Amino acid sequence: MSCTRRPARRGAPRGGFTLIELMVVISVIAILAAIGIPTMLAMKKRSMVNATRTLVNAVATAIASYPTRTWQVNVPQPGTPPVYVPRIGRLFDLNGGNSGLAMTMTGDGILDGDPVKEGTFSATLVQSGYSGFIAMTQPPIAKRNVNDKRQVVDEWKGPLRIAFGADVYGPSGFGIWSIGPDKTHGTKDDITSWESGEHAD
Repeated sequence: MSCTRRPARRGAPRGGFTLIELMVVISVIAILAAIGIPTMLAMKKRSMVNATRTLVNAVATAIASYPTRTWQVNVPQPGTPPVYVPRIGRLFDLNGGNSGLAMTMTGDGILDGDPVKEGTFSATLVQSGYSGFIAMTQPPIAKRNVNDKRQVVDEWKGPLRIAFGADVYGPSGFGIWSIGPDKTHGTKDDITSWESGEHAD
């Protein structure tokens, strides 16, 4: 019997990556993510701040262009026959959050939405024809900046604020602002119509 030696078969070439190669690739991806994600988040925040600044200025321009600054309602007083007393309020901030304040037409500091949808306006005010900021001024505002109550909202979905006073807000006599990404009034990230500083960054 003859013993013939068969030549050893070489294995098929191996496919795939070694563990070291995989670790190198994962490390590179992690480094790129560590650099890229914060940059993307900062860019997104800056774009939201800029969009809100544009929105605040558009609202301020719409109010400044509106032909009147006040709204008058004749409020019935108890008695027979009823006596009607005129009440005058500053436009676009006429609801006080309950019927008593609304009758005196003292605002709540939030730019008015649709009086019917908000539900915080007196029936007398609604019946007077007052329809809120958007319906009355028709400003060029994107749908994403209007909530279901027809209030103008910033990029963080907070309603825009309004206040009056020439000593604070300059010759226009009113100020419009967003409380910014921290959603806290009076902090450095507020975006205002009366200052053009680089807040909120």
